[in-house]
Amino acid sequence: MDLKKLSLRGKLIALVFTVVTIMAIAIYYNLNQSEKNYTRRMNLMLENASSNLGKSISAQLYERYGDVQAFAVNLSLMTLNKDMMIANLNEYIRLYGIYDLIVVVDRHGKFIASNTKDPAGNKVDVQNLQGKNYSDQSWFSQTMNGQFTIDKKNNYSGTYIEDFISDDLLKLAYGEAKYGSSFSAQIKDASGEIIGVVSNRAGSRWIESEISQLHNSLIENELSNSKVFLFNKNDQLLLDSQVSNSTKGNEIEKRSERILKSKIDDDHPGLSAKIAAAKSGIVKVQQISSETEDVIAFSKMSDGKSIAELGWTVVVADPVEDAYQNVAKAQIQAYSIFAVSTFFAILLAFWFGIFVSKSISAIARTLSVNSSKVSIASEKIAEGSVQLSEASTEQAAAIQETVAAIDEISAMVDRNSEAAEKSREVSKLSREAAENGKKTVTALLGAIDQIDQSNSEVSNQMEVSNRQLSEITKLITDIGSKTKVINEIVFQTKLLSFNAAVEAARAGEYGKGFAVVAEEVGNLARMSGTAAKEISTLLEESVVKVNSIVNESKSRVDRLMNDSKEKIMHGSQTAQNCNASLETILNQVQNLDSLISGIAVASKEQSTGIREVSKAIGQIEQTTQQNTSVAQSSSVAADHLRLDSEALNLLIQDLNQIVSGTKFLGADAHSNTEINKSPDVNFREIGVLGASGSEIIPPRNDSGFPE
Repeated sequence: MDLKKLSLRGKLIALVFTVVTIMAIAIYYNLNQSEKNYTRRMNLMLENASSNLGKSISAQLYERYGDVQAFAVNLSLMTLNKDMMIANLNEYIRLYGIYDLIVVVDRHGKFIASNTKDPAGNKVDVQNLQGKNYSDQSWFSQTMNGQFTIDKKNNYSGTYIEDFISDDLLKLAYGEAKYGSSFSAQIKDASGEIIGVVSNRAGSRWIESEISQLHNSLIENELSNSKVFLFNKNDQLLLDSQVSNSTKGNEIEKRSERILKSKIDDDHPGLSAKIAAAKSGIVKVQQISSETEDVIAFSKMSDGKSIAELGWTVVVADPVEDAYQNVAKAQIQAYSIFAVSTFFAILLAFWFGIFVSKSISAIARTLSVNSSKVSIASEKIAEGSVQLSEASTEQAAAIQETVAAIDEISAMVDRNSEAAEKSREVSKLSREAAENGKKTVTALLGAIDQIDQSNSEVSNQMEVSNRQLSEITKLITDIGSKTKVINEIVFQTKLLSFNAAVEAARAGEYGKGFAVVAEEVGNLARMSGTAAKEISTLLEESVVKVNSIVNESKSRVDRLMNDSKEKIMHGSQTAQNCNASLETILNQVQNLDSLISGIAVASKEQSTGIREVSKAIGQIEQTTQQNTSVAQSSSVAADHLRLDSEALNLLIQDLNQIVSGTKFLGADAHSNTEINKSPDVNFREIGVLGASGSEIIPPRNDSGFPE
């Protein structure tokens, strides 16, 4: 199918259908992905719910497992002090709130004591418990024999757990059967001997509180029909709860009539086999009681606080239509919105196609009329080009009249050329003389600079000599001062030596130390005298050196002065040569002035001839500028009109094809096309050739024919 042959209305409708199809595919893909993501998220939430509930129950189990052992080491139990024991047990019941009965029996199973108040503070009738022997109870025999519920991996040891049962002891104490579990431990005295057993009888609420929190979390996530099950290792149902939608709101309903009577496959056949294959996961199983299918998340309690021997499994179930109801609603809404949007889009495209088609058809008719007008304008421009040709003929005649004037100007230019040649020779000689004078003056300046440098050098040498003499004078002065100091030291040293010798003589045997000192001082005196002689010698040498420096300075000054005299004489000679060169330049300049006077006369005659030529050229220029301006404007306008006419024809054809799907040309458009197909004509070139009768065409950069 050729899309170009479709009408605008058809193209718009086809475009809308294409866009709608693409959108439909994209929406279907996105909805499918959203459904998968939502399903994955809901499955993960259910799986996390079962896993978290298992961890919460394990944490509670860990606490209950340790509570009974903590109670057993209470002093009142270890001493079997009944009164103190009852008070402590009542306090435990009140504080923990999850134990309905705590029973203490001796090693033979005889009742000793129990709590007398329930968690709410009400009195418990314990008369039915008193006077009985419980040695035949499994919890007693297992505990006394040390057959505890253990899990070495998770450090469980010392407590025996009864799985969920209908507790006979609670029935004796409260007059009705209660569902719960028991935790029993040995009581030992201070020596470590077993003296009895304590058994904590807990109601099912220690687990139900965790399940209630899970239900509330599921309700917040719009899973209001969820059910929670707890099974033991024998697939026996230990706990069954679901949300009851009553007038009071969402409440947790515990179906206790099913406890211990139902198996894991009773409601969902084949579920036990699927659970046995993995520790946790998500499965879909058909309910027996209804035709609905449940999404089931299961998790075997196997974390760090669970007891493998119990083998408890948490199951969270929810109907498929309830778990994935939001996805179904979202799909229905999306498809509905898409269908409505598609209908209105097609309707809008149909209306828009009709509206645009009418508008573009009107534009095409208008363009066709304007194309005809452009053709007429092109014909008028052709007539203007003929007028330009006639004006160009007149221009050619004016150009011929200027030829004679140009010949006369040429002769005068020749005479001026000869005079200019002679002037050039004289100017050359003058330039050479001037260059010689410039060289001479340069040499004079160089000589004067050398004299100045020599004088500066003399001055610097004198300053250096003065500084040297000053330094030498200072040196001699310092040496003289040091010599005086040395002489004084020598005198004092001799005096000390003499005194030391005298003192040594007086001291006799004890003055030997002074004698040594006197000898050393004498040695210092001799060394000082030697140094004084050396210094005197240095002074004499310094005097000789000073005289030598003075003589050298005098000779350098004399030499520099002689050089200055010679350079001054050279500068004088150079100045004389410069004077002679300047006189020669003056004579040459006078000759040049005479030649220039002759050139001025010839130039005056040329000026008269040039004015005549200027008048003729001025007339030609005015006419030429007018004709050129009109020719250029006409040529440019004709080209533009031709191109515009062709573009209009093509545009009209395209518009007709877009609107109706076919290319249609009216009579006006066809005639306009024929006119525009006429050969291009350069009217300016035709006009010039016809007027001058010559094949020479003025160049485009001719100053007489500006663009």
